[in-house]
Amino acid sequence: MTLRESCGEVAIVEGAWERGYSSLVAFYKEHGHCQVNNTNLHVREGLKKKSFLIGWVAYQRKQHIHYCEGEPSTLNEEMVALLDDLNFPWKKRPTTHRKGSGFCSKKKARLQKLEEELLEVKNDKILKVKNKELLKAKHEDFLEVKINEDILEDKSEEFLEDKNEEFLEDKNEEFLEDK
Repeated sequence: MTLRESCGEVAIVEGAWERGYSSLVAFYKEHGHCQVNNTNLHVREGLKKKSFLIGWVAYQRKQHIHYCEGEPSTLNEEMVALLDDLNFPWKKRPTTHRKGSGFCSKKKARLQKLEEELLEVKNDKILKVKNKELLKAKHEDFLEVKINEDILEDKSEEFLEDKNEEFLEDKNEEFLEDK
């Protein structure tokens, strides 16, 4: 039984399925995988062909969900087996750029530059905070020293006044004793 015979009622869909499968096989032969997305389909392949294959792949994923859940689906066992033979990714993976593409390296360079700028800004902010903390600590130390100097000056004046009074009292007593 051929693929067309096994599909029966969906012969129109099957024609589209066969075209999509043929496009996917060609894509697989060129790229070595079935991760079809905008970034790995080249402009030279033509917009119509590109849109068809992207839409076809998305439709197969959606139909596979129905097929696995036992719901009506345009996929059958043979179609699933053919796609499995190509290691078809039933779940869409995040888009990745081809290695060595100018876009990818430019994007990485821009990202690295932005990360460096961000680090510089963070370091600048940290430095400003540290400087503020240092200035605050120096100001607090200065105030403490100033307060201690004022206290010492006051104590020194009191001490000198006390000693001066004691000295004068002693001298006054001596003077009175001598008389």
